[in-house]
Amino acid sequence: MNLGSGGTLSLYLETCAATGVKVKIATTQSCRDDPKGGVAVQGGVTVTIGGQSFTSDANGVIEADLPPGTYPVSGSWKDYAFGFVRQNNGIQSKISEYGLPTVTLSQKVEMLEIRMLTCDPSGQGKVRAGVAEGNSIKVIRSNGPGSTPSSYAAFNKRIQRARLI
Repeated sequence: MNLGSGGTLSLYLETCAATGVKVKIATTQSCRDDPKGGVAVQGGVTVTIGGQSFTSDANGVIEADLPPGTYPVSGSWKDYAFGFVRQNNGIQSKISEYGLPTVTLSQKVEMLEIRMLTCDPSGQGKVRAGVAEGNSIKVIRSNGPGSTPSSYAAFNKRIQRARLI
């Protein structure tokens, strides 16, 4: 507000429009990309949108503010595959030969789901092994198919033979 020299009063009004988009992301995991299969919330997933990375909390939630636009999206968690991104409008996109899926953020609030897949393409759980290193290498844990104490022993013998060569 200014008072001019001729006794005129000038009033300047500025309006501020919210230009950002509130993005709420749920990170989930399942064996397959099957709508009827079991889905679980998954924390600790890193989601990259338009070059910015965010990590979901223990409840599998990320909240971010981004400018409106179209962005490539990816997800990573341990060594599991990025399955897809699903938008609140029902559009679901996967990685293709053309690259990462994209999302268009234009509403005041956008909700996304990032799905990580925990099985290989045939539906088998990924084999995960813990390896300890010292004087010898030994498998200390595995949860894959065919993982029995005798398979650990056979694997450790092969490692020992390889080290002797």
